Amino acid sequence: MIKKLFNIPFVNKNQVISFFLTFFLLILFITFIYYQHYKDLKIHFEKEGEEILALLSDRVSFQMREWKNVSSEQLLHNVIYAEDFNNNISEMQEILYISMLGEDGEQSPIAVISPQKQKKEINYVDTLADQIMPIYNKALTLHEMQHSSIYKQEEEYYLSSFTPINDENGQFLGIIGMDMKISDPFLFFKNLAIQTVLFILLSYILIFLFIRNWLNKVLRPINQMMVGLNELSVGNFDVKMEVNDNEELQGLMKNFNEVVDNLSSLFYRLTNTAKELGTISKDFQLTTIEEALTQMDNIVEFMKMNRELQKAEKMNAVGQLAASVAHEIRNPMTVVKGFLQIFYAKEHMSDEERTYIKLMIEEMNRAETIINDYLSLAKPDVEQSQTIDGADLANKVIDLMHSYAMMGKGIHFKKNIQQVYIEANNNELKQVLINILKNAIEAMKNGGTVTINLYPSIEYGVFEIEDTGIGMTEEEVNRLGTAFYSLKEKGTGMGLMVCYQMVEQMRGRIEVQSEKGRGTLFKIYIPLSHKNEAL
Repeated sequence: MIKKLFNIPFVNKNQVISFFLTFFLLILFITFIYYQHYKDLKIHFEKEGEEILALLSDRVSFQMREWKNVSSEQLLHNVIYAEDFNNNISEMQEILYISMLGEDGEQSPIAVISPQKQKKEINYVDTLADQIMPIYNKALTLHEMQHSSIYKQEEEYYLSSFTPINDENGQFLGIIGMDMKISDPFLFFKNLAIQTVLFILLSYILIFLFIRNWLNKVLRPINQMMVGLNELSVGNFDVKMEVNDNEELQGLMKNFNEVVDNLSSLFYRLTNTAKELGTISKDFQLTTIEEALTQMDNIVEFMKMNRELQKAEKMNAVGQLAASVAHEIRNPMTVVKGFLQIFYAKEHMSDEERTYIKLMIEEMNRAETIINDYLSLAKPDVEQSQTIDGADLANKVIDLMHSYAMMGKGIHFKKNIQQVYIEANNNELKQVLINILKNAIEAMKNGGTVTINLYPSIEYGVFEIEDTGIGMTEEEVNRLGTAFYSLKEKGTGMGLMVCYQMVEQMRGRIEVQSEKGRGTLFKIYIPLSHKNEAL
């Protein structure tokens, strides 16, 4: 039963809860109103009974002044048959109870006086009905006015009241009480309350049914969507929402169906891709979001490994090509360069010829630099890493490149270098810093500022080289380090490619942040040395 209750659709569940909650509050309100009216009715009859009993009690007390030294039974007989007392009760339709206390302290039996057509019927009893006796005993004990609850007896409703009879000195003489028949006003009030409750309840049910029917029309699509989402969570992509005439919800339904179609297509393509890559078996079908996310992670990892493998293969191919080309070109270039230097040293050469030869030697030097880059790529230095004072190395590179920067217009250096010890190949790291710093200087054709920072960060020492040059787009940044890709007019792209390879061999990495027209920031991460722990 409880399980079925929890499986009720969202909209219906809220309607049921709202109905019973409101109904419960309504019943509480009606009960409160009924109780207040019941209380007021009871108080009204209690006051009426108090007034009658107070009058009778005073009459009895006044008459009893004449009767002295008599028994309780004789005293009760004298009171009942006294002419004045009978005149007072002649018109009364209530049942009276009287019990007197004689001079000897003995309590008389209880006289029950009932109206019977033209006369009163008097009976003497020792006990009263179960609804009345407790009230009688309480009044007898406490010597105070007492009232019973409204009770039913022989299809009639009554309220009983008892009050003590005291003499002029306040001495207790007896008990007088009566039963007031209140059937007519009480039944009228009761029937009115029942009719009111039934009317309100019926009206509430009709209003609820009307609102429920209206809400079902409006919220049915949301209910269907909740069901559809549950189906989607278990991999069922066949769910569709019926587009109804509600203009406000048509867009929502169409969007839901479009999302379902897109998810179905995505899961289909993702499943086929995973099968082709071998991350899942051929007969496996993705159904849950968790499975899809796991396979997406697997595919991303596979693609990452594939890119690394392609990069390694490309580096290997470039390295082999570089070694072959450099070996074949370097020797004849050395011969040509030697003869050019000899010609340049002859005295009979004209100034124009010397200019031409000097230009050829410079171009030969440039070609030799490119060949050396190829050789560095083909035969990386396998020297073991050593502990290096990063601050000392950075300062030396800055001093070395300062003169090169002076060749430009308005290029300034700023530095913030901390004492950091790192594990790296000194020559290779120096070459990396020079290459990147040289690129930063060349990127600022109209002058600017080069900022060099060095600081420790968790497991790495970080070299930051930032310029205020031309900057790069995101696509250009992503292609950095690729063979034969360069933003310079005469660049080959081999310099940065060698830098990336060297840093990777040192178990570090290079990160680049750039904005077109704003400048570029290179971050070179090199592993920290254990010597830092002793500082």
